Amino acid sequence: MKRTKKICTECKQERYIVSHKMCSYCYQIAYARRVFKSRERPIYAKPRPSVTKAVKRSLRKAIAPRKKRDTITDAWLKHHFGFKSQVDLFDHIWRTRPMRCPISGKDLKPFEHDRHSRAICCAHVLPKGKYPLWKLNPDNILLIHPEVHTLIDSGTQDERDNHPFDHWDIFYDLEAKYKWDYETWKNEHQL
Repeated sequence: MKRTKKICTECKQERYIVSHKMCSYCYQIAYARRVFKSRERPIYAKPRPSVTKAVKRSLRKAIAPRKKRDTITDAWLKHHFGFKSQVDLFDHIWRTRPMRCPISGKDLKPFEHDRHSRAICCAHVLPKGKYPLWKLNPDNILLIHPEVHTLIDSGTQDERDNHPFDHWDIFYDLEAKYKWDYETWKNEHQL
């Protein structure tokens, strides 16, 4: 679904609308104002001045998401596998592996010019949510076609088997082997 820009009711600028006919920034400010006004004030309090740009900036800073700090395990994994992030890992995979999907046999060269497309072609054999210690392991990454990646991440076993791609056994064999390797690796490193 393609997103279209519309006029925000607050700032009167053309932006992507998030909620209540407002852009993300204006909606956050309006929400903060509502929360601030809903608190009880003592009777003797002076009326508050209208919201200025400085107040908007401070409210936006307060609402902005915080950057997650790396845990000791994350730092160790980055040092152990040699990659700072998944982006670095995916770039390494693109430089070192053949550009052909092992499951579908399709060529991946049309995806090499865009970083986002390259990332879509890199799939974790063991899901990174369930097996977080191997998120940055290059052995856990398969360079595959985006259709195959979609079937791996959100398709069922029946959908995969009914799809015309022939070589699903490659993926299933790797998955079974890596599950066993993951457990032995985890015990070996005492994680």
